[in-house]
Amino acid sequence: MCDTRILAKIVLPGLPGYRLDRVLAACGLTKPLLHRAAEDAAACRDIFLSLWETYESRSGADIIRLAPAFFRFRV
Repeated sequence: MCDTRILAKIVLPGLPGYRLDRVLAACGLTKPLLHRAAEDAAACRDIFLSLWETYESRSGADIIRLAPAFFRFRV
């Protein structure tokens, strides 16, 4: 599972908050009907892709190096 909130804090430091609607706006993404499971999941996907593209272009990081920072693994 990927925590897009943690990734947002890395890529977009200084936001007044990291609620879904604020991160969507900071990424320049349109706001779907929030608080609906399918729409929230799609919004998180879009946020992840936007943030990852931004982070990767800035740092050249690869997903393996960042995995401990924002992925949570459950067994």
